[in-house]
Amino acid sequence: MRNSEWPREYLETKEVFIKNNTVYVRSSRGATTGLACDASIIDARWVNDAVVVYYKNGCKVRYFGPYGSQRESI
Repeated sequence: MRNSEWPREYLETKEVFIKNNTVYVRSSRGATTGLACDASIIDARWVNDAVVVYYKNGCKVRYFGPYGSQRESI
């Protein structure tokens, strides 16, 4: 498991939501970042200092930072 690379303003609020099949994370400054977009996403939540996205087929992807390269399947 990799260390979190989320900027402090995201870790302060730890707010994640799904809108129109897209997972978004909101910072304490009000900025939103889109992480994943897929019709099979069923849930997304903060687990420790990472966002975990859950898919219908049972797959989970852990985002340890706001960029696409900062993710890993778990």
